[in-house]
Amino acid sequence: MSTVIHMVLMDIYNQIASVFKNSELQSILITILTNGLWRSYMNNQSISEYLSTHEFFYEFSDDALKFLCDYSSTVEIKKGEVLFLEGETADKFYVVRSGRISLQMPAIIGPTLEIQSLDENQILGWSWLISPYKWNFQTKAEEDSELLQFDGVAILARCNEEPKFGYELLKKFAALMSVGLNTARIKMMDEWNPPGFA
Repeated sequence: MSTVIHMVLMDIYNQIASVFKNSELQSILITILTNGLWRSYMNNQSISEYLSTHEFFYEFSDDALKFLCDYSSTVEIKKGEVLFLEGETADKFYVVRSGRISLQMPAIIGPTLEIQSLDENQILGWSWLISPYKWNFQTKAEEDSELLQFDGVAILARCNEEPKFGYELLKKFAALMSVGLNTARIKMMDEWNPPGFA
């Protein structure tokens, strides 16, 4: 356990002991509070280790990885649930940690077109990075999924404050955009190809 966490836990213990004289109540409150703090600490550790070995993030500096970790959280989505809809405000991006997410384009007429299925370790979402910051696609969970969610507003602000960080991040997302748009183009040509369409 880190020194900082140990000091925080001891401070919690001393404050509870000074306020609550009942030893049984003290024990219950200390267990509840410290377990929650420890889980939060371990979750941040887990995210930090995950990002440091992830293909998309591992080249970032330790400081940049810590920043990304601080502005991330774990979200869960059940099979069939929608993560976001086309036209909604885009202020986040995601990494799929488990499960599968379908990236879709609503059709003017006919069924929704599935553009791509994203599974473990794949990045989801770049509209948070580009004005007007609206989603161009929609998503649905194909199975129960766990994702890392990143605060796009905070990260975009850092991109503006630190051009080097912003440039490195933009290069990585530009590569994803290129692949994603080409996948969408091919899928649309296959599914919506009227006679004479080139």
